[in-house]
Amino acid sequence: MTSQPHRAQLQRLEEGMWCSETRGDRAWMEAQLGPDFFEFGQSGRRYDRSEVLDVEVGEIDAVLPLNDFRCTSLGDSHVLVTYQIECYIVWYGVKILTGVEQYFFICRTTELWRQIIYNIHCCHTGIYISE
Repeated sequence: MTSQPHRAQLQRLEEGMWCSETRGDRAWMEAQLGPDFFEFGQSGRRYDRSEVLDVEVGEIDAVLPLNDFRCTSLGDSHVLVTYQIECYIVWYGVKILTGVEQYFFICRTTELWRQIIYNIHCCHTGIYISE
């Protein structure tokens, strides 16, 4: 699943996660996140799919295209995606925060994508590691 068309599709999906318009579009996010999706935040806390979908997204100002974007095949149906992101972000309504949180970060992240028939879903996102 790491042919050039798949790589381009995965990069578009990942970059969509870093755009306010798509990240804040619940229907778009529901279509991208698999039913068993979970992620680890910067603190190491685990968030399940519903927690990620319920967050009110503020302004995301990410540097795109993603830097050092790589895809590694893990078999016929899974791909590990890694990249570096630079971003200024505002999150509203994150349960562990009070009020509005704003910050800038540069980090590396990992994503595991799974293809089921013709649909590709993100099933896990990894912890951020600041550089």
